Amino acid sequence: MLVINNIEVNLTSKNGQVFTTSLEVAKVFEKNHKEVIRDIRNLMSKDERKIAPMFIEREYKDTYSRSQPFYEMTRDGFTLLAMGFTGDKALEWKLAYINGFNKMEQALKQPSLFEIPQTFSDALLLAANQAKQIEKQTKVLEYQKPRVEFADRLLKSEGTLSLRDYAKLLCDKGLQIGQNRLFEKLKELDILDNKNKPYQRYVDMGVLTLKEATYKNSTTGDDVIYSQVRVTAKGQEYLYKRIAA
Repeated sequence: MLVINNIEVNLTSKNGQVFTTSLEVAKVFEKNHKEVIRDIRNLMSKDERKIAPMFIEREYKDTYSRSQPFYEMTRDGFTLLAMGFTGDKALEWKLAYINGFNKMEQALKQPSLFEIPQTFSDALLLAANQAKQIEKQTKVLEYQKPRVEFADRLLKSEGTLSLRDYAKLLCDKGLQIGQNRLFEKLKELDILDNKNKPYQRYVDMGVLTLKEATYKNSTTGDDVIYSQVRVTAKGQEYLYKRIAA
């Protein structure tokens, strides 16, 4: 939000151009709106072909629900109009306005992660590209699914529990705690570090284990390490006492 002379100024953008309005200009420069309208029309009458594109006439409803004219104006339109504004603070307000235009225009030049389609054909092309991307991702997931399931079965061996299953066990024992809260609680107790890995002393105590399995990424060909913290039989009772305390 741009604030000039204690007035909140809303700059808007259309088709890559930044606009302000005659209503806001009148408030900022403490002028009667009718006088600003008059000045704009005087400018347009001098060279309508060059100046008219800088100003777009609109209508708004006043407090009596009557239609009244106002103008949207580009940076060039504002600059041309403000040349005639004088006063002790006018220069400061002009510079603040121009700085606001600069920032807005700079933001518009930044690349967007998602471009809104401007035409129906653009929308169809975007939908087709997204469908291809979803299909590709689905194939990757289907390819990797048996490998992930194999790794998961490997990790579930040796009579240990995942933290998700242990959270369910704690709920059965009367401790209402989900998997995410369990992770947070174990970090609060300095049992897990900030990367959700167990501190070595709890591994040495036989409370937790960190199981790892490897499968190959079908896209990059790289080996992916699949790791999981698991609670031992000894750890189940130990952790219950620590968490319930």
